[in-house]
Amino acid sequence: MPPGLPKRAQEEWDRVVPLLDKMGVLSELDRVALADYCLCVARVAQIEASIDEKGVMIKGRNRGGGIVKNPLFTTVRQYRAALQRWCDLFGFAPGPRGRMDFPPPDDDLESLREMLSRPRATRIQPPIL
Repeated sequence: MPPGLPKRAQEEWDRVVPLLDKMGVLSELDRVALADYCLCVARVAQIEASIDEKGVMIKGRNRGGGIVKNPLFTTVRQYRAALQRWCDLFGFAPGPRGRMDFPPPDDDLESLREMLSRPRATRIQPPIL
């Protein structure tokens, strides 16, 4: 895990790294991109908590001091857009994942190895037509 990630980003790292590793798609080259994805997750959570605390509508700092939409919505929208791009690139959603070519999981490889290592007499034979 890259140093300096906030706690929430570390939690996301710990959640997704084993999943990506199991899928066989994780590379050392993904470290910076994955760290940024995790940081986006943390920032979205942090900003959403701030919006919940301060409210959707807040007192403006303009001349009239009227009620305005919380400007954090702009920031969270930017983080969500970056998060969506990372999700697409890493295959974290069904659509993008369906367009990706993944190596077979280790479980399938092991069962294939087991099947191929059986003695010929115990292999399942196709029906004779």
